[in-house]
Amino acid sequence: RAGGSRRTRVALDVEQIVDAAMAIADREGPAAMTMRKIAAELGVGVMSLYWYVPTKRDLEALVLERLMIESAPPDEPTGDWRRDLASIAYASRANILRHAWMVDFFSSASFMSMEMVGHGFLRHIENSIRMTESLPFDFLTKMTIVSVLDDFTRGATTEEIVDRRRWDAAGMTREEFQERLTPRMVELFSQSSYPLVELFMAHDDEIADPEVQFEMGLQLILDGVAHRIAMHEAGKGAAS
Repeated sequence: RAGGSRRTRVALDVEQIVDAAMAIADREGPAAMTMRKIAAELGVGVMSLYWYVPTKRDLEALVLERLMIESAPPDEPTGDWRRDLASIAYASRANILRHAWMVDFFSSASFMSMEMVGHGFLRHIENSIRMTESLPFDFLTKMTIVSVLDDFTRGATTEEIVDRRRWDAAGMTREEFQERLTPRMVELFSQSSYPLVELFMAHDDEIADPEVQFEMGLQLILDGVAHRIAMHEAGKGAAS
């Protein structure tokens, strides 16, 4: 229009909107995923977003869908049960660390209500179950193994993120935080006898590395599965 200005029309789709929402959450946290900020990120008017995403609830469902797809294990198992089960944990941990705000998003009161469940959630479950195909167990046992892996991964990775936030809030690295804590622990040890805690602190550098600790915990779980397989095979041999 002569003498006026018009916003350049930008071709949009749902994937672009979800990309923008997650980029904002990566920088500022999930609470910052507002329609106004997403519109600014994409260089469009706020109202144009509502053609694709009618409500904030719809946006959250789409973001959850993307998170579930990104954290799903591979579509096909390798046939190596140990490698396949580990892929469930590795995929989930990598995505939580990539989007640390998932910890807050998943703990919100509205998370995982029925309307939030979509194909991404189903794909995540489907692929996880596929990773158990080579195990010689009944379906319930396989699902329990998947659940244990999921619970361990979320718990260990959430703790890692919480620790990082604690260090960031104190303006310290992990190493600096430990150095600051050491004199206090030495003082406590001088006043009482906790030999096992002292042993723990002596190995703190080895224990404190979250990646090493995660890998050790995962391998212990897989060792337990290996023991269960051995018991299963021994039972078959005894019965034949």
